[in-house]
Amino acid sequence: MTDPCSTNGGGAPLPHYLSPLDLETWFRIPRGTSAKWRTNGSGPPFAKLGAKVLYQTADFVQWINERRSVCATNGSVLN
Repeated sequence: MTDPCSTNGGGAPLPHYLSPLDLETWFRIPRGTSAKWRTNGSGPPFAKLGAKVLYQTADFVQWINERRSVCATNGSVLN
């Protein structure tokens, strides 16, 4: 069984680094949203190489996992 956090949804392994376009393509996170995250410091860690922004895949997956919630049967959200 393949770990869903290590593939792009189609079974292919994710690269070691993700660009904002990768986040938009694979996770449907608009590039404007990831830009806001970088501006206000609320997103995953990133590196900037000149004008290029990169997210380490492991950091991105960890950041998502830290924000997981489960809906309880009464409709409340548990963290």
